[in-house]
Amino acid sequence: MTKREAASHILAGAAVLWPAALCTIQGLTLSPLEQALARSFCGQTQISIMGHCPACLTGAAALLLAAAMVRLAPNHAQPRR
Repeated sequence: MTKREAASHILAGAAVLWPAALCTIQGLTLSPLEQALARSFCGQTQISIMGHCPACLTGAAALLLAAAMVRLAPNHAQPRR
């Protein structure tokens, strides 16, 4: 496995873990009132897609895009003589 492939795999793994990590961090930083409002039907003001906010999905998409760019980037290394 090349360094490029390893970097691509690490970025893809980070994309998979990003939504759970972000939601956990946000949950730990919210006050009890904010947590109650987020869980209540009337207090939910953010858009949720598959249980995750747009920041979760945007971060995961950005990491997946970075993984694809690293994996598919042309190799510009010059051969040694």
